[in-house]
Amino acid sequence: MNIKFIILSILIYTTLFAQEIEVTLVGSKVTDTSLIAVLKTEKYWGFKGLESSNLNINEIEICETLLKDTIRKYNEEGAKIDLKQYHRQYFAAVNKNRDKIVIINCFCEKPALNWKEEFCDIDDGGDCYFKLKINLTQNKIFELDINGS
Repeated sequence: MNIKFIILSILIYTTLFAQEIEVTLVGSKVTDTSLIAVLKTEKYWGFKGLESSNLNINEIEICETLLKDTIRKYNEEGAKIDLKQYHRQYFAAVNKNRDKIVIINCFCEKPALNWKEEFCDIDDGGDCYFKLKINLTQNKIFELDINGS
């Protein structure tokens, strides 16, 4: 009976410790997770007919890297987007080719209270609001959609 308890305790401790490591890894890559929400695909109208998918921490970091690289290039053209000021909503789905597609909805103004549960759809607003579409399977961005002013 004691051996079962010890093994169970070790498994629980290992699981909790592994989760702490993941949180630390996210923090070490300078991603402010308070600005990120991963929502269910059903909350986003742009994924109708696609199979919902989850995102793990490594996939979010890949998306963040692609996002930062895209915005750095966009800013070279004279824009002034500072991602440290943007909230992000992540949506993931699998398309008919079985590629994982991620849409990142970004906005710089104070979000609605339920922004971590509901899609924030804003018309206009300029570069304070934009969406980025990523084919995570191919590790590439296929659309940057910045709202009009």
